[in-house]
Amino acid sequence: MTKRKLTSERKAYLRWRISESRRALKLKAIEYKGGACSKCGYSKSIRSLVFHHIDPQQKDFTISNPNIRSWEKIKLELDKCELLCSNCHGEVHDILDKINNEKTYENLRKIVPEKKIDIGSVFKKCSNCEKEIKVYKSAENKRNFCSRKCSDEVIYKSVWDSDEIMIDLIKSMSVKEIALRYNRSKSTTYAFIKKIKEKYNI
Repeated sequence: MTKRKLTSERKAYLRWRISESRRALKLKAIEYKGGACSKCGYSKSIRSLVFHHIDPQQKDFTISNPNIRSWEKIKLELDKCELLCSNCHGEVHDILDKINNEKTYENLRKIVPEKKIDIGSVFKKCSNCEKEIKVYKSAENKRNFCSRKCSDEVIYKSVWDSDEIMIDLIKSMSVKEIALRYNRSKSTTYAFIKKIKEKYNI
C-alpha cells in the first residue's frame, strides 16, 4: 500500500489544526490557573502569559510539550506552576538568578580565599643607581630598578667580569669561546661584547 501524498493545502490545514488545538489547550490551562497573571493581573494576550514552575526540581515537563495530550496529566503539572505575564516572569527569574549567583559566589569564596588588593604606592631606591622610584605596594618586592638599562647593568655585573678582563678576553677569544666560558648564549654574549666595544671604542 503506497503512502498517501499530502498536498500543500492539506499540509497547511494540518498545521492550522495543530496550532488551533495547542491554542485551545493553552486557553484551557490559563482558565484553570485563574485567567490572569497572579502578580499584576495582566490578561490581554495569551502569548504574554506563561506557566512558571515554582519549584524547578518538581518539573516533569513543560506545559507546551506537544507530546503530552492528557488533560489530567497537564492539570497535575499546572498545580506546580503559577500563571505569570512575560514581564513578571522575567522579574522572578532575575531575582532567582541573583540568589543563585550569590550562592555560587559564596561557594567559590570558600574554595578560593578572597585576595585583598592594596593599590597604594610607596617610594624606594633603584638597586643600581639609587634613583628614587614610585611603585605600587603590590609590586614592591618585584620592581627593584628604575629602568631596563639599570636592570641590564646589574645582570651584566653579576654574570661578567670587570671591563678590563673582558676587553682582554674579547681580544684573545671568539664570541663562541666567551659564551661557553660564562655559560651564556651566543646572542647574549655578542650583545654584551658590542656594548663593551662601543663603550671603549675598540
